[in-house]
Amino acid sequence: MGLYRIKDDLAIQIRTILDIDNQFVIEFEYPNSQFGDLAIPCFAFAKILKRSPQEIAYQLKLALEQVDYIQEVNIVGAYLNLRLKTSYLVWNTLLDTPAQLSEEQRKKITLEFASPNTNKPLHLGHIRNIAIGEAIYNILQSQGHQVIKTEIINDRGIAVAKMMLIYDKFHKDEVPNVKSDHYAGDLYIEFENKLEENPEFIDEAQEILSKWENGDKYWYDIWLKLRNWVIEGQQQTYKKLGTSFDEHIYESDIYKQGKEIVLNGLDRGVFKQHSTDNYIYADLEEYNLPNKILLRSQGTALYITQDLALLKYRLSEKSQCYNSDNLIYITDFSQNLQFQQIFAIAKQLGIKQEGLYHIGYGLFRLPEGKMSSRKGTIVNADPLIQEIEDKVQEIYFKDTRLEQSEIEKRVQIIAKASYMYYILSISTKKDIVFDINSSISLTGKTGPYILYTYARIQSILNKSGITPKYFEDQDLNPVEKNIILKLAKFSEIRDQAAKEYDPAFIAHYLYELAEMINSYYHSNPILKESNLESKNNKLYLLERVNLIIKTGLALLSIQTLDEM
Repeated sequence: MGLYRIKDDLAIQIRTILDIDNQFVIEFEYPNSQFGDLAIPCFAFAKILKRSPQEIAYQLKLALEQVDYIQEVNIVGAYLNLRLKTSYLVWNTLLDTPAQLSEEQRKKITLEFASPNTNKPLHLGHIRNIAIGEAIYNILQSQGHQVIKTEIINDRGIAVAKMMLIYDKFHKDEVPNVKSDHYAGDLYIEFENKLEENPEFIDEAQEILSKWENGDKYWYDIWLKLRNWVIEGQQQTYKKLGTSFDEHIYESDIYKQGKEIVLNGLDRGVFKQHSTDNYIYADLEEYNLPNKILLRSQGTALYITQDLALLKYRLSEKSQCYNSDNLIYITDFSQNLQFQQIFAIAKQLGIKQEGLYHIGYGLFRLPEGKMSSRKGTIVNADPLIQEIEDKVQEIYFKDTRLEQSEIEKRVQIIAKASYMYYILSISTKKDIVFDINSSISLTGKTGPYILYTYARIQSILNKSGITPKYFEDQDLNPVEKNIILKLAKFSEIRDQAAKEYDPAFIAHYLYELAEMINSYYHSNPILKESNLESKNNKLYLLERVNLIIKTGLALLSIQTLDEM
C-alpha cells in the first residue's frame, strides 16, 4: 500500500473516527514536501461537526497514533501532521501500482473525436484531436471506466458536392494515382482554384447536393465512390496514429432525422418560429446563451440540427454508446459556443439533462500562420509524419549497423513519441505552434528525451545481471526519498489528468521524473556499488521508475524502446 492507497485508507479511517459521510472528500497536504509527511487541515471538518479544529485534531491524534504505518502524530494549530514510517512507505510505494476506482465510482463514458470530413485527408489538427482523444481514453480506462470511442463521419454537404462536381467535369472515371484521400483533397482544392473564373460552379454544386439528397442515382454513385476512397485513405492514417473506433456513424444516415426532432419540438412548444422570417429557433435566454436557429426559413438544416439527431441516436439502444453516464466531445475551441447551445437544447427537449461535456482545445498553428483547406495551405498529417520520420532517421540512425526492419521500427516509435509528447505536453486549453526540430530533440522536454531515459535505465539494469529486490534495513538518502515520493504521486497525477481531461499533467510529471532519475544515476555509479544490498535497492528503484515511465508513456499512446 503506497502513499496513494495509504491516503485512501486514512480517509476511510478518518471518516469512521469522526462519523462523517463516506462521500466527504478529505484533502491532504504535503508540508515542505518532506518524504512521508502528510498534513490534515482539521478546519475542513469544523463546520459539519460544529466543533473546533483543535478538538477534532486531538480526537484524530488519539486514534491515528495506533495505526501501524504512522510513526508520529503532532497537532500544529488547526492541522494534524502525520509522519509515516519510512520503511513501510518505501517498500509499499515501490510495490504499488496505479489504483483503479471502486466499482461504484466507475462509469460508462463515450468519447467522440476525430470525426473527419470525406472531402480531404486528415490534417495537422486531426493529429492533435486524435492524440488528445486516445490519451483521455487510455487514462479513463486505466481508472476502470468502460470507455466507448465513437466518431461521426461527415460525408455530406456542400464541400463534398464541390469535390463531386470537379471529379465529374474534369476527372470522370479516373482512379487515384496517389493515396486516395489526398486525391479527393486535390479535387476540393481544384474547385476553389477554378471558382474565380467559374462562379457558376457554386450554384452547380448546390444543385448536385440537392439531387443527391433527393436520391439521384447518378450522383449517389459518384458520391459513394469518392467517399469510399477517402475513408480508405483515412483509415491508413488512423493505423499510423494508432487509433480505432468502436462505432462509426455517418452523417448521411442521420441528417434527415434532425429536421424531425426540430419540427416535433416546435409542435410541443419547445422551439419557436420567427414571426416574419419563419426560421425555427431555440430560445436560450434562460441559459444566458444566444438563441440558435435550428431550421432556416426554406426548411434546410444546419450543423446543430444534425448534432441533435446524432445525440439522440447515441442515447438510443441502437448505439454502442447507449446508457453512457458521460458523453464527451473533443473538438477545437471554436465550437465551444455550439456545444453549450447543444447541451442547453438537449435539456429543453428532455433528451439528456446531465453528463454532457465538451473539451475545446486550442488550435494547432504553424509558424506561417493558420491553416486553410480552401486555400490549400493545410498541412496534411501523412507528409508531416513522414517528414518527422525522415528527420528522426537522419539524426538517430545515420550511421548504424542495425537491420533495416529494426531501424524502421525504432524510427516509427521515436517519431510518434516526438509529435505525441509535443502535443500532449501542452495543455489542451492552449494553442500550439508545432516545431518539428524541437519535437525530435534528445534534450529538453521532449518525447525522445524520456525514451532515452527509459532506455538508459534499462541498459543499467541489463548490465547489472541482477534481478533486484529491496532490502528494508538500508538507509535512503534524501534524493532517493524524493524520487520515491514522486513515484507515489503517479496515481494522483493520473486522476488529476482524468478529472480535468488534460493529459499534460502526465506529460509534465514524466519529464520531471526523468530529470530526477537522470540526475540521480549520473551522480551515483550504481554498477560500481560495492554494498550488495545497497546496490539491489538502487537497481530496484530504477526498475520501479522505469515501470512508471512505461506506464505513463502508454497512457499518452507512446511505446518505449529498450535501446535507442
